[in-house]
This record gives sequence, C-alpha cells and structure tokens, in this order.
Amino acid sequence: MLAGTLSARALGGGFESRLVRAVREKLGAAYRISAGLHQLHPKALALVISTAVDNSKAAAAIDAIRKEYDRLVFDGVPDAELEPLKTKLVTEMGEQMRRATGAAQRLRDLAQTDFPKDFLPTYATRVRAVGAAAVAKGIRLNMPKPPLTFIVVAPSAEGMGADCIIKAPEEIARCE
Repeated sequence: MLAGTLSARALGGGFESRLVRAVREKLGAAYRISAGLHQLHPKALALVISTAVDNSKAAAAIDAIRKEYDRLVFDGVPDAELEPLKTKLVTEMGEQMRRATGAAQRLRDLAQTDFPKDFLPTYATRVRAVGAAAVAKGIRLNMPKPPLTFIVVAPSAEGMGADCIIKAPEEIARCE
C-alpha cells in the first residue's frame, strides 16, 4: 500500500508531481491536476487522475498524462524523487494524528482493513524503508497497465483524441 501511495504521489500528488510539471507548467492547460488511489473496497483500489483542462488543450493534456503514466510504469520512481515524498507522507500523518477528527478517521480506516496493530507507531519507519525497487514492483503488480482509460466530461468530444465517445451511460459497452 505504501509503495502504491508513493507512486501515485510521484505521478500527481502535489505541485512537485510529474503531472503538474507536464500539464500545468509545460502545457499551461490546467491550474490543478491530481492523481490518487481511491479505496473502492478494503482490497480494491482505483487510480483516479483528475483535472479541469482548457478545452483547446485537452487532447495535448491527455497525451501528456498518458506519457507521464507510461514513464511511471516503465521507469518507476528513483530514490531521489522518493525521499521528499516519504518526508511529506510522514509529516502529513503526524499532522493528521494531532487532530481529533483526523486521528479518528485514520483509526476507523485501519480498523476496517487488515493493517497490523503496530501500523501507526511504526508508520515513519515503514515509509522510510520503502525504496525504488519496492515502488517499481508495486507499480508492476498493482497499477493499471497502459493505456489508461479516460473519462472526459465536456460539452463536445471534438478534438479530444478520445478512443471511444458515448452520450449516455447505457452506451458504455461500445467502448470495451
């Protein structure tokens, strides 16, 4: 799980992430872009990449997202990129545990899953122990294989470079 969290953070977890550099800084296509793992079930996660993009730059943004994701899958995340991400995770956990609501939410989440009982007291040590090889293995085993599936919400699909366009949820089978 920590390897997956770190890989999602490298991809789109803040202003220093790959997607921010590619879509915001290089293309100027979006103010904000993020990627994260969303828990669908205690043992099922989804990678969600979210942004609001200038329509005229949507196709270029989708292409940039695909390229950055492919780079993540094929090259992994080097230790030099991982170290600041690990520091940020440890700091965020400390801040979350200082607030009653944050601590309660975290404890609830841990109780609903099969995390070890010593997870919180050993969190910083666990995070610091994750290296580039573990992240690369986690990406290979748990992240979606390229190409990514994109869902675009827009007034028109013209110029978006979509692989499949539907006008109603009932049409989704056409895209398989």
